[in-house]
Amino acid sequence: MTPSTATLVRASEPSSPPIEQGPADRDALCALFERLGYRVNPIAVPPEHQAAWALEGEEVTRLTWIGSLTERRGFQILLAERANVAAEEHVAWMTRWAGRLWRANRTFQGVLVCAGAERWGECLVSVVYPDGQVSRPGLRHVRLQAEALRADTVERLKRLAVLRVDTSPGRLTRRLTDELDLIHVTRAFYERFKQARDRVAEGWVGAEGATPEERRELALLTLSRLLFVYFLQRKGLLDGREDFVRRAAQRVALDPERRLYRDLLKPLFFGLLNTPEPRREAAARRLGEVPYLNGGLFEPIALEREHPSLDLPDGIVREVLHELLERYTFTIREDGDGVGVDPEMLGRVFEGLMGEGERGASGTFFTPRELVDTLVDQTLAEWLGPEGLRDVQVEALLGEGESLVMSPMEARRLLVRLDDLAILDPACGSGAFLVGMLGRLEGLRRRLGWIAGEPVDAKLRRRIVCRNLYGVDVSPAAVRLCELRLWLAILDEAPGGVAIEPLPNLDHRVRQGDALLEPGDWTTAPADLEVVREAAREIEAIKGCYAAASASEKVYARAALQEAERELFSELVDCQLRRVTARIEQIEAAQEAPDLWGERRSAPKGLREELKALKRRAKELRVSARGIEREERSPGFLPPIHFPEVVARGGFDVVIGNPPWVRLHAIPAAQRERLKRRYRVMQAPSWTAGGMLRHLKGFGGQVDLSVCFVERSLELLRDGGVMGLWLPSKFMRALYGGGVRRLLMTRARPVRLTELGEGLFAGAKTYPCALVAVRGRPLPGPHQRVRVAVSAEDEGREVPLERLRWDARDPGSPWVVAAGHGRARLRGRRVGHHPGLRVCRGVMTGLNEAFIVADDRARGVSQERLMPLLRGGQVSAWRWQARDRIIWTHDEAEGAPLSELPPSLHQALSPYRARLERRSDFRGGPWWRIFRAGAHVLSPKVVWSDLGTQLEAVAIPGRAVVDGQERPIIPLNTVYYIPTATYEQALVLAAWLNATPARELVSGLAERAASGYRRFFSWVIALLPLPDALDRALRPEVDAWAEAARVPAVAELLEVSRALHEEPELTGGQGEIDRLVGRLYGGGR
Repeated sequence: MTPSTATLVRASEPSSPPIEQGPADRDALCALFERLGYRVNPIAVPPEHQAAWALEGEEVTRLTWIGSLTERRGFQILLAERANVAAEEHVAWMTRWAGRLWRANRTFQGVLVCAGAERWGECLVSVVYPDGQVSRPGLRHVRLQAEALRADTVERLKRLAVLRVDTSPGRLTRRLTDELDLIHVTRAFYERFKQARDRVAEGWVGAEGATPEERRELALLTLSRLLFVYFLQRKGLLDGREDFVRRAAQRVALDPERRLYRDLLKPLFFGLLNTPEPRREAAARRLGEVPYLNGGLFEPIALEREHPSLDLPDGIVREVLHELLERYTFTIREDGDGVGVDPEMLGRVFEGLMGEGERGASGTFFTPRELVDTLVDQTLAEWLGPEGLRDVQVEALLGEGESLVMSPMEARRLLVRLDDLAILDPACGSGAFLVGMLGRLEGLRRRLGWIAGEPVDAKLRRRIVCRNLYGVDVSPAAVRLCELRLWLAILDEAPGGVAIEPLPNLDHRVRQGDALLEPGDWTTAPADLEVVREAAREIEAIKGCYAAASASEKVYARAALQEAERELFSELVDCQLRRVTARIEQIEAAQEAPDLWGERRSAPKGLREELKALKRRAKELRVSARGIEREERSPGFLPPIHFPEVVARGGFDVVIGNPPWVRLHAIPAAQRERLKRRYRVMQAPSWTAGGMLRHLKGFGGQVDLSVCFVERSLELLRDGGVMGLWLPSKFMRALYGGGVRRLLMTRARPVRLTELGEGLFAGAKTYPCALVAVRGRPLPGPHQRVRVAVSAEDEGREVPLERLRWDARDPGSPWVVAAGHGRARLRGRRVGHHPGLRVCRGVMTGLNEAFIVADDRARGVSQERLMPLLRGGQVSAWRWQARDRIIWTHDEAEGAPLSELPPSLHQALSPYRARLERRSDFRGGPWWRIFRAGAHVLSPKVVWSDLGTQLEAVAIPGRAVVDGQERPIIPLNTVYYIPTATYEQALVLAAWLNATPARELVSGLAERAASGYRRFFSWVIALLPLPDALDRALRPEVDAWAEAARVPAVAELLEVSRALHEEPELTGGQGEIDRLVGRLYGGGR
């Protein structure tokens, strides 16, 4: 791919200015790379030879080959100069050029291109490299500015040194992803942003009486406004300058009577950006030509109105400007270019500012751009499908589009449908999915408009935001940030300069509220929809006026909208109260009516409970009615009130997002109870395998809040609407997922599952799964299929929906997405149904400090009361090693607690008595008891660790020689086991569990844990089907084992297992085990 040096003409020798001066010209740029350690030898490429680099026409005015990054000349460095090109356009051009270069030669090792305008005010350093993908090359960017190399730029340029080390596609992709992505910049920016937030919160003057939380809220709002200002000046919208704030601050600093916050920031925020031109005061006008933005971000909030003399010391403002904002490059675009601090980074900063504890409590985790794009594409692809589009058309519409074939009529029909598309993110956070949808819808409309021959709206993004996108979040800060990102996306569409249209008000489309719990456990009955439809047209018209309203108009439009919403809520309350009252009267009349003998009827229990609930509901509705009379606006968040235009036509077309992942025990008790009353997935969450696992109901109660969002999303969708959610993959397999799986199998059609690895959500130790489903009843039998994938790039495989379930007859059954799990090949009675088998968990002390010791001589306890203790980490296939000891306070026959402690045990445990009696599982009896102890703990057993990369089992006799003494081996609660009557039975079970068929089946069913591990809970093993021969061998009848042992395959399995326990590395042992177990499942003897 590299052109020969014979076609090149040597360029001028570079000078060597200091790096701190920045790339003022091409010579300085060469010197910069030389100082960073690259091999620099600039040679100009004549125009007639530029086609060798896939350049077309007059795309560049000058192309210079600077040098090579490696001794083998693998990576080439190019310098492309382009005439009269805005800095923001370099990224789009580089993307197009990289695609052409890749298609021309897919064997090249990589190119580092510096693209800049002839004046060299700024250039873009882009790395084009093979990343293993077939359709496109890898592409990463770093932006350099002539004025100064910013902190993030210098750091990222240094990281380009990886190009001299790794050249293979796999290693290079991983290194560039780690080194060049904005993660490193984000961390540094976040730390500085957090420090700035804290300094501003502490430094407020004139905020007397404000709580620390209110001071932090004001600080975050002020910094958000400043960030928005820096994005604006990057666009050239502030007096036409990209250094507007710095120059204005310098002018203020020259006057000792002026202050930075009072005389610069407040006039900028409120006197210019929030005030139309005719109403601006002279002091604000002197700052320069600044557009009126409207929108709400620069409108004073209640706290600011309560403290009109609010101010900040100059030192703090100067620190924020110079130590935070002036150190970084800002870009208004969110297209994944990685050229600087973009609006997406604000989501990461917001997530970080919440703190680990608050993130864990709220389940809020920032969604990376690649996961957003994956779910947006999958959800839109499913929404596009019912339009009669072929798969190839859908892929072309959402992809590069070179193969798109569509008639103008089809395009016009789809444009009409797109115009009415209603998309909701019920937990929108910083707006990642709404911004992602905005980008995709814009691309779709532009391409369809071109095919249809229709002009593209110059304000297309504004139209999409104001017609198609809706959001809800419980956090006011998240709502504000979501609005900010949507506003920036609209501004990015506008041409440079200060003459821009004011931004739309979005607080009626991105609502603050709880999408799960309506005020007063509100539910909308079908009869209420007619009331909603009647009011929807009026409210939609008011919303249209409010979105475009500015200045004083906004106040009146907002009041009109609130009044219309309040009236609608009042009508709905009256409708529900009339229905409830009528039902109460009906039940009471039935109770008072005499029976055939003239006696008063006794109402059934169910009717009495219904009457009680109805009276409680009537009281709540009367309270709501009185509240409407006193309040100016409707309470909380209610879809029929706040989005009636969508509810009136049946619901949303698409619900998409990444809802909070929170376990039920982390939710306040009152909220938990409301959720249980409100959602079916909370009322019956467990899967019990037809009752077999009913004793594990505690596991089924560990519901995740995200499953409530599944049910809520289906409620908010119209029939045929598409739901796309990122969920913890546990919902597919965990016992608590039974309720949500039943819901999805009966009220929806799951169409796509994409399960990814861990580490994709910073701070969330779980595996995400993208679920795409369509509201409506599933198709019968094999007609309903679901596409299952294990990565975002994986096309996946289609399987019948009924085959996705572990038990095709049970809609709540776990979903097995792994290929090759072998379930269909294995037949037999499940372990949990076997009369002679019981899956147990090891003992639990409740206070390991008291019972577990490191050696036999600890704490003066006699050796006969110290038993070998087996932990999960000490178990592997065919091997075990008990390193610790447990003070055994139970007898060695039945495992019952000792009636009285020997003196040595009493002396060792009495210091812990008070703490032992406060153990959560202690329910009386001897305070020295160990939980889950019994005769089964002391019997022969097959054991396995609760956590591992694969299932690994070992047989343990009832008593084993440890340190010269024969004693029982006590399994701790990190070990699961099946007790057996004889050691031989344990040997056979160990061989069966270690065989590949059982391991594959278990791996497909077990919950995934961190670092590629899986959790082999008792219920997972209980679901395994036993071969018929082992089923008979393990029955409790006296002669069952002797009869089964005469089966050749069982006898051979026993001998091979015994040999592997004696010599685990025995050559061919695993293969022999697999062969014998296969024979048993196949029915052979």
